[in-house]
Amino acid sequence: MEFKIKKSEFRECISRTQGIIEKTSNMPILSMVLISSENDKIIVSATDLELSFQETLPAEVISEGSAAIPGRKLFEIIKESKGQEFYVKETENRRIFISDGNTEFKLASLPPEEFPLLTEPEDVEYTSIEGDDLKDMIKKTIHTVTPEGARNPNFRFSGIFVEKKEKKGNTFLRFVTTDGHRLSMIDKQVSGIENLDLEKGILIPKKGMAEINRLAQDGGLIEVGLKDKNFLVKKDNKLLIIRLLDIKFPRYEKVIPKKTDFLVYVDKLEFIDALRRMLIFITEKYMAVKMIIKEESMELISANLEIGEAFEVIGIEYKGKTIEEMEIAFNPKFLLDAVQSMESKAIELNLIDKESPCIITGKDDPGFLALIMPLRLPK
Repeated sequence: MEFKIKKSEFRECISRTQGIIEKTSNMPILSMVLISSENDKIIVSATDLELSFQETLPAEVISEGSAAIPGRKLFEIIKESKGQEFYVKETENRRIFISDGNTEFKLASLPPEEFPLLTEPEDVEYTSIEGDDLKDMIKKTIHTVTPEGARNPNFRFSGIFVEKKEKKGNTFLRFVTTDGHRLSMIDKQVSGIENLDLEKGILIPKKGMAEINRLAQDGGLIEVGLKDKNFLVKKDNKLLIIRLLDIKFPRYEKVIPKKTDFLVYVDKLEFIDALRRMLIFITEKYMAVKMIIKEESMELISANLEIGEAFEVIGIEYKGKTIEEMEIAFNPKFLLDAVQSMESKAIELNLIDKESPCIITGKDDPGFLALIMPLRLPK
């Protein structure tokens, strides 16, 4: 294997593999990227067995071949280099010689035949989706996914549930996430998704959805398809193959209230700033901010017996049943995560009582809602 390649494209490609390759694994081959040179291109592959990535790059190929190269070290070499082109050659004893014209490196490699086989399945029916739509849907839901390994019985739902819904004769793509304490959901009308087998829904791992989000950052059309238990994503010369989670997602629609009694409008930026100040006193032991809602104002109180407390009043617009005041408490981080993902300048808090979930919506975020369960107020 021997080739020359421009730094800019090479760096971007190897950078994409960093979120996929295993940093600590009992299988050293999973920390490698497979590079194959042929004709006038190289093919770069990375996998953790659940998520696989492949990209084809133009290159000046001097001799064909393949090598499994340490992905982390290769990226560090490219990142720190001052050159604009790399010369790469496999030498004796599987050493990979890399030069940028100024500095020379030699990396140990593994036999390419040890690398897991990565091929695009045949007969996949793809549907094109705007990258900006995918980016928006992921942004509004991914924060509600339970981190893997979290001490939470619902951590098995560490992915985004994807299905399609029919509403008034139109087909919508729906993303749903939950960690047992909150839920995020967004619907977008997407043409062509009728061809995807999403009637029962699929669960895409958070790590895979994060890589889809990276592909979607520059906009443009992204092709998606299903084959067996894999979700496939293509854009330009890039391919993602994501193994779906084989878990039944909870019947989430049951927890979403059909109607609410109170509607509070609050300025987004003012609400975010106030919540950030409340977070100063939040610890793992004291995680609540109490909200006292009146017809023209909202009082926010964050009390921590070990540190101190914060108190602030912000203006609101109130609609609903006449009340003197209503007290309810939430985890302020959950509120922030939801509100910061939204585009609306005025946030709508839909409430029932202190024991029922709050539904967060906004007129400039069509199809989106966030649900947050309240915390118990001390008596």
